[in-house]
Amino acid sequence: MKNTFFALSLGCSLMMIDFVEAKTSSTEAPVVKPKSIPSKMGTAKLSKVKTYPKLKADSMTTEHPFMQALIQAYTSNPELKAKVKEQNALAEELPKAYAGWRPSINGTAMAAYNKGTNQIEKITSSSHPKTAGLEVRQNVFEGGKTLANTTYAENLILAGNASFTAIEQSILLKAIQAYLDLWARRQELEINRTSVRFFEFSLEQAKARADVGEIGLTEIAEAEFSYSGALADFISAEAEVQNATATYIKVIGHQPPKELVLPSDIAERVTLPSSLEELKKLSTDGNPTLQQAVFDAKSAEAGIDIATADLMPKVDVVGDAGRQLNSRRRTRTHEIAARVEVKIPIYQGGSEWASIRASHQTAAQKAIGVRTVRRQVIENAIQVWETRYASKGRIKRLETQIKAGETRIEGTRQESLVGERTFLDVLYAQKDVVNARIGFVRATSDFLSSGYQILGAMGNLSAALLKLPVQKHNVNGYAEEVSGHYIGWGDVPSREEIRDAAGTD
Repeated sequence: MKNTFFALSLGCSLMMIDFVEAKTSSTEAPVVKPKSIPSKMGTAKLSKVKTYPKLKADSMTTEHPFMQALIQAYTSNPELKAKVKEQNALAEELPKAYAGWRPSINGTAMAAYNKGTNQIEKITSSSHPKTAGLEVRQNVFEGGKTLANTTYAENLILAGNASFTAIEQSILLKAIQAYLDLWARRQELEINRTSVRFFEFSLEQAKARADVGEIGLTEIAEAEFSYSGALADFISAEAEVQNATATYIKVIGHQPPKELVLPSDIAERVTLPSSLEELKKLSTDGNPTLQQAVFDAKSAEAGIDIATADLMPKVDVVGDAGRQLNSRRRTRTHEIAARVEVKIPIYQGGSEWASIRASHQTAAQKAIGVRTVRRQVIENAIQVWETRYASKGRIKRLETQIKAGETRIEGTRQESLVGERTFLDVLYAQKDVVNARIGFVRATSDFLSSGYQILGAMGNLSAALLKLPVQKHNVNGYAEEVSGHYIGWGDVPSREEIRDAAGTD
C-alpha cells in the first residue's frame, strides 16, 4: 500500500513538474503581467513563462516599445530643454567679446542755468548754455585683451556644446537602463511566481506522504523552507517591479506599456570597437565629458591672458563732434576734434596682480581636472567593455546550465521512482534551475545595456544615431546667428514666451 501511494505521489509530482517546465521553455521575449498570488497556488492556473528571451527583436521601428520609450524620454525631459537655453546664453559671450574690436559711439547733451553778480558793477546776469555732442571711440591696443576674450568665449561655447552632448547621452542611457531594468524585474517576478507554485505543491505532497510514513520530518521541513524562501523571493520581486516602474515613469515621463519587448542588440546596427584598446582610444578622443574638461581648461588659459592684459597700456583713437549754444551771448559754437588717448596702468592697489595669480590657479585646477576626467573615462571604458563580454559569456553558460538543469530534474525524478534519489534531490534541482533563469535574465539585460554604454563612452550615442523621429536641438545655430550681428540687434523673447518655454507637467 505504501509503495502504491508513493508511486501515485511521485506521479502527481512528475505531472506538476512537467507542467511547470513546459510553461518555461519558450525562446521568445517574455510578456509579464504581475498579479497577486492566489491563496491556493497549487490549484491555480500557471501563467506562461518564457525563459529564453531572444536577443534579436523582430522589429526596431519607431513603433517598437523600446524606441517609443526613448522618444518619450527625449522629448519630455526638462533638463535637455534647460540646457539649450543655457547654451544660448553662453553663445552671447561671443558677440560681447567681438565688441572689443568694434567702435563705441556715445552721444552727449547738456542744458544748464547759470546766474552770477558782478560785485564791482553790481550787475546780475544769467545764461542758459546748451551743448550736444557725439563721441566715436575705437580701441587700437589693449594688450591683447579682446583676442583673449574672444578665445575665452569660443572655448566656453565649445565646452557648453560638449556638456549638451553629455546630457543628451545621459538622458538616453537612463531611459535605456530604466526600460531594461523594468523588463528584467518583470521576468524575475514571473519566474518567482512559478517557483512559488511549484514549491507550494511540493509542500502539499510532502505533507501527504508524511501522513502515510513515506518521508520524515526533515523532508517536510525542507519543503516548508523552500516554499517560504520562494514566497519571500516573490514578495521582493514584486517590490522591485514597483520600484522599477517608478523609475521608468520618472525617467521616461510616461506609464510603461503592459508589454515590454526586448530590443535588439545595438551591435546589429552600429559597429562597436573590436578591442578594449580601440575603445579606450575612441573614448579619450570623443567622450563629451572629457571634451568639456579640455575646453574649460583652454578657457581658463585664456583667462590668464585677460588678466595679464590689464597691466598693458590701452590706446584709443577718439573723434568728437559738438555744438554749443549760449543764450546770453547768443552765440553758437561748432567743434570737431580727433585725438589719441593712451592709458598706462601704474598702480591699481594690487588688484590686477591678484587677478593674475587667481587666473593661474584656476588654469592649473582645470588642467588637473582634465587628467582626472581622462582617468575616469578610461576606467568607465574598461568597466563597460568587461561588463559586455562578461555578460555575453554568462548568457551562454547560463543557457547551457538551464538546459542541463532541466535534464537533471528529469533524471532525478526518474531515479526517485526506483529509490535511487530522494524527494529533496528534486527540490534542490528545481532551486538551481530557478537561480539560473534569474541569472540569465540579468545577464541579458546587462549585455544589451552595455552595448549602448559603449557608444556613450565614445560620445556617439545620440538621437540622430538611434534614428529617433524627434526635433534635434541645434546648439550651434544660435551662436552662429548672434555672432554675425555687427550692430548687436536681435530678437528678444518676451516674458510670456519665457513662461511658455518652461511648460507644465
